[in-house]
Amino acid sequence: DDEKNRASSYEWTYRLEDGVCTDSLALVTAERFGLPAEIIRRADELEPALSTRHDSTKGQLSYEDINGDSPITVLKSKHAPAHRKPPTNHLQRGGLEDSFQEAARLATEITGQNGISVKPGWDPHPSLSNRSCLYVLQLAEEPPRYYIGESDDMPQRLRQHRKKSKPWRLSRAVIFPLGDKTEARYWESLLIQEFAQAGFRLESLSDGRSRRNVRN
Repeated sequence: DDEKNRASSYEWTYRLEDGVCTDSLALVTAERFGLPAEIIRRADELEPALSTRHDSTKGQLSYEDINGDSPITVLKSKHAPAHRKPPTNHLQRGGLEDSFQEAARLATEITGQNGISVKPGWDPHPSLSNRSCLYVLQLAEEPPRYYIGESDDMPQRLRQHRKKSKPWRLSRAVIFPLGDKTEARYWESLLIQEFAQAGFRLESLSDGRSRRNVRN
C-alpha cells in the first residue's frame, strides 16, 4: 500500500526547469506505468552500486557498494599514505582471483583511492565515460599479466582491450576515478614502477620509465 501511495503521489508536469536533477524518480515512474514489480525490486537493490555522489570538498565521485554478488565491487582505501611503498620481490600466489585481489589491494594502498572492481564480461558504469580514471587490467592467463593505464572513457577503453585475444577478452579490472588526466597519468607511471618492483608481470613498462611529478 505504501508503494502504491508513493507512486500515485507524484504528478508529471512536463515542464523544463533550470538546475540539476537530483532524483529522476525512475523507479516511481516505472511502477506508475506498470513495469513488473520484480524488475523494480531488483533495480532498487542495484541502484546504490550504480549511483554516484559528488563530494564538493574533494571534487570526486564516491561509489556505493551493495550486498550480494555484484559485478561491480568497491574496494575501500584505508586512508593509506599517497606514497606508501609496497613490499618488494612480491611473488604472485594462488589463481587468477587471488592474484587480482592482491593487485587491487596494492593499487588501492599506493593511491589511497577507492577502487571499483569490474568482473570479466561486465562494463564499467556509464558515468565513467567522461571521467579521468586510472585502471589495472588483469589478463586471464596463468600466470596472469597486468596492464596499467589511464583513460577519460573507461567503458570504451575496456571494450577496446577486450577486442584483442582471449586473455584480453576475459580480463577484469580495478578502476580508480580521479580528478583529472594529469593526476591519472601520474598514478599510472607510479603504479607501473611499483608493480614491476613488486614482482607483477606487466604487459608494458613504457609509461612507467619516468615518473610524471604532478603531486604536491
